[in-house]
Amino acid sequence: MIRRSHALSLVLAAVAALAAPSVPAAEPAPAGPPLAELRLAILPFDNLSGGPAPIDALRDELSAMLAERGVTLLDPEVLRGELAERRVRWVGGVDAGTARALWDRHRVNAVLVTHLDLLGGEDGPPRIGLTARLVGTDADGARVLWATSFDLAGEERPGLLALGFVDDPAILTARALERLSNELLAYFESGEQPRARRSTQRRFRPRAFHATPDVAALGAEPVRVAVLPFSNDSARRQAGEILAYHTLSALSEVPGLTLVEPGEVRRVLLETRLIQEGGLTYAQAELLRSLLDVDLVVTGTVFDFSDPGTGDAAPIVGFTMTGIDARRRQVTWVAFSYATGRDRVFFFDAGNIRTADRVADELIRGVLEAARR
Repeated sequence: MIRRSHALSLVLAAVAALAAPSVPAAEPAPAGPPLAELRLAILPFDNLSGGPAPIDALRDELSAMLAERGVTLLDPEVLRGELAERRVRWVGGVDAGTARALWDRHRVNAVLVTHLDLLGGEDGPPRIGLTARLVGTDADGARVLWATSFDLAGEERPGLLALGFVDDPAILTARALERLSNELLAYFESGEQPRARRSTQRRFRPRAFHATPDVAALGAEPVRVAVLPFSNDSARRQAGEILAYHTLSALSEVPGLTLVEPGEVRRVLLETRLIQEGGLTYAQAELLRSLLDVDLVVTGTVFDFSDPGTGDAAPIVGFTMTGIDARRRQVTWVAFSYATGRDRVFFFDAGNIRTADRVADELIRGVLEAARR
């Protein structure tokens, strides 16, 4: 309760800074290459699960699925050598220099970045959560083309006599990788992001949401957006990164937005030694604007991210999220969200959500739905 009260006080304090500017227009992101011209590099999976994971085996299995369906892939050994030569150790994104090198030296025009948010099953039913995005690479650098996030739980759909219960982690993992490959190929076939899926359930609406009067709704006009890692006040390691990637995935479905690749955001944060203490300041937002040419900066604080994984305990997620107009140095909207997987679940576990990743995803979509009104 102390953390929730503290988070709500941050929201109320930010409301005082709200004003009424609208953000200027920016060019929408270009579409990715057609499948016939695609040359894809798959980065090693970024392990955010909080424990050991067979990340090499996961990438190999995904690579095999995509290769069988006609996708031209950069040899993993060639990619490993390129990353080693450039002393790249972080695989959670692609900066502009690495993107240009992959294009110039290997004619790679897209990179797949995959985060393993959740992997469980040793002490209960298997679970897996993935967040992925496609990054376009060429002489101009890196740009986000497409993104997705989802999770699967073995006990999610047991069905009649529990015949749908999945107790084999290998089966669930294969289903998750197949879903990822299907969504990626669907993007190449259509050239478009799926239509934004909004959270319609009342339990996932923000507990508090305040927007600048008369500000343009999110997605009403083209803007360039940078998502910063959320500050993490929870007990879950790397919860701030997980929330940021889920936010980026949800934003990718909003028409008219150009998303800055997190690899470029990280590069700027490291080079400028920018540290968020108690939130992002207007001066820091202006610095990001000048270095990344962004209109809107989205960040926040995670104060609860609990994923028990077994038993009857429900997952819990709580965070604040803020959108800052970097050009006018104004907060455009601020939200406080909190929910458990069992909120408003009364009969036969209908609507029960078993992972914190899914709760976070629904809450984020609830915030963005409010920002789009």
